[in-house]
Amino acid sequence: MKKRGSMTINSVISMFFVMCVIASSIVATRGYYNLSFENRELTINDYESSLAQSVCQINFYYSIEDAYLKSKDSEDFMNCFKNFDQQNFIYVFEKKYYYSDKVIINYFYDGKNINIEDDFIEFSIVLNYKDKSIKRKTVKRCQILNPYKVFDIDNDYEKLDLENEEIKKLFKYLD
Repeated sequence: MKKRGSMTINSVISMFFVMCVIASSIVATRGYYNLSFENRELTINDYESSLAQSVCQINFYYSIEDAYLKSKDSEDFMNCFKNFDQQNFIYVFEKKYYYSDKVIINYFYDGKNINIEDDFIEFSIVLNYKDKSIKRKTVKRCQILNPYKVFDIDNDYEKLDLENEEIKKLFKYLD
């Protein structure tokens, strides 16, 4: 009889241990799936908000091409981007070339002017992406290279017809 009683107690303890393991596994698995779902949602949101950078890039490509075609020389090209009130920046902020109502592009004023060097222009912009429950705001430092310096063009007569890949080399995000 003693044997039977101790077997029952051992069985109860074993069953309790198994139930604890199962319960803790269920809780841990549920937590993992919740975390996995949240990570998946954040990844999808980040992917969708990357549209803002693409819209900005496309608009800058076309704006740079437009400034290059209208300019006579290196200095004339640089004047097209010397401040945020210039028409070529306004085209980008208004998304003239590629429009998305989910994206807002603005200049970022951090107390510094646009940095204009001989062969490039550096500036910061703010990209806002808004769609349903997704809201992302990023500040990007950008650089526009002077095509006259990059491709060794001295004047309007030597101007090249730039291909898409060459234009893409003239704009980049620095961070």
